[in-house]
Amino acid sequence: MRAKSSQGITTNATLTAVAALGLASGVPYLLVNDAISAWLADIKIDIKTIGLFSLITLPYGMKFLWAPLLDALRSPFASALGRRRGWLVFLLLSCGLCALTLSAALPATSMAVETLSNNGTLQSTLLWASIVALLLAVASATLDIVVDAFRADSVDEKSLGRGASLYVVGWRGAVVIAGAAVLLLPDRIGWAASYALVAFVLVMPLIATLFASEPMRSATRPPQTIRASVSLPFTNLWERFGWRTIALVIFVLVYRLPDLFPSRMVMPFLMNEVHFTKDEIGLLRQFGGAVVTIIGALMGGALIGRLGVARCLLLFGVLQAASNAGYLWLHSAGHNIEVFIAAVAIENFCNGLVASVFVAYLMSLCDSRVSATQYALFTGLMFGAASLAASPGGFVVESLGWNGFFWVSIAIGLPGILLLPIVAKMGESKSPPRPS
Repeated sequence: MRAKSSQGITTNATLTAVAALGLASGVPYLLVNDAISAWLADIKIDIKTIGLFSLITLPYGMKFLWAPLLDALRSPFASALGRRRGWLVFLLLSCGLCALTLSAALPATSMAVETLSNNGTLQSTLLWASIVALLLAVASATLDIVVDAFRADSVDEKSLGRGASLYVVGWRGAVVIAGAAVLLLPDRIGWAASYALVAFVLVMPLIATLFASEPMRSATRPPQTIRASVSLPFTNLWERFGWRTIALVIFVLVYRLPDLFPSRMVMPFLMNEVHFTKDEIGLLRQFGGAVVTIIGALMGGALIGRLGVARCLLLFGVLQAASNAGYLWLHSAGHNIEVFIAAVAIENFCNGLVASVFVAYLMSLCDSRVSATQYALFTGLMFGAASLAASPGGFVVESLGWNGFFWVSIAIGLPGILLLPIVAKMGESKSPPRPS
């Protein structure tokens, strides 16, 4: 029997579904981000090309453009499940299919790359792989729209910290599965089989979705037309916040950059600069780091309940930027397992803290009538900025070296912290929905 969520109460069953859908969001994102970077580094693709591959994640920054359709329409294949759950089922299946296709799209070994290069087909092979990865990114970004809306519509204000931290726990579970598995398994079963196995992990959130309840708030006066679903998310924000909406947009763009800006370059740094093996990275960073992030997220959820969102945004934001100094330490130490463990623990614990508070903050800003579009707008701005900022990472490394690159990743956190006096408490001024 399904447990029903009400307007004011978030059930344990709902929180379990939120965690499972965090896994659903994380698996495809890891496949087109960390995993594909490791794949390209393993087959000795040059670092500039690896950096440019970050552009395939641009759909995560553009998803707000089609989010209104998901607020206004039901899935044509599973409409009986409701506005949110119908789309979740359709998109989970789409992501699985794209991931399976991607598993066969890239050359498997450096020898295969050399063969393709010799016969002049390497560029076309990489182009085809990037197209498939882009399709997966589109499906995954669209899935994120509905996952975020489901979470924002299901979790009440008193449970924001718990809901946000459990989502991050699920997402980091995806890091263990998708991130660690594609580093630990390829030497044993090959890249294609590793990707295929990870794709089947999406069966778990699919089952959780089928047994979950449709959020009651998702049916609260939704937009009656596509035009209304496009305009209402923006007019609603301006009516509530006025000119501070501009500061909010800038804040969302820059707050998570210390974490997201270096993401594309970390794998090449670890594999090719300080020469850790895939097994070491998979066990210590992907698996161990994910465990530490889960601890940070759970602690972050508890601290949000005690200190409030505004204070935690400041505290966790400072820690997020400072944590990148661990890679400066690792660069000076070289291939040192103890320093690697410490750097990974610091980075991932702070990332868990900041992820939980940022998710809680964005949830607090959303109007349930158009939560898909508003949350997609916020996260789209964040990921769009990250994709564009990360794409020249290889050029920054070549110009400034690895030390200069990581110093930039620390300094890039300052603008978000400076905006906090203006934006930190905006979620607390959320007014009751008006009729469409």
